[in-house]
Amino acid sequence: MPELPKKKSGSVSRIIIKCLWIFFCVGIVSITLLFFFIAKGFIGYMPPIEELQNPKDKFASEIYSSDMEVIGRYYQSKGNRVYVGYNEISPYLVNALIATEDARFEDHSGIDVKALARAVIKRGLFFQKSAGGGSTISQQLAKQL
Repeated sequence: MPELPKKKSGSVSRIIIKCLWIFFCVGIVSITLLFFFIAKGFIGYMPPIEELQNPKDKFASEIYSSDMEVIGRYYQSKGNRVYVGYNEISPYLVNALIATEDARFEDHSGIDVKALARAVIKRGLFFQKSAGGGSTISQQLAKQL
């Protein structure tokens, strides 16, 4: 009986490894290009650093009477905002915001990996609408600015 030629298992595994390396390199290049295009403004809008450091808020102009009562407010945008310093805000309000929006605010540096993973798994994989979001207060502020 003649022997059948044996398949080279090494060549198949080399092809698989080579394909995986190609996919990995293409992924790295794609991510790099994505960030480059975002930074250059080709994809989305990225404000200058100066604008992020010193945002221009559209506050309302208040008109006071002689006895310091507010007569009216005038504003150009849809939002009626009045500047309040951080020291004027009740600490209970700050704690309530942190408790409802970002319970682990003190434990992360701006990106909550646990909440992000939970959101990806529950909302992305299991399609649960009540799973909550993965963004932190810092991410929400960056998005608004």
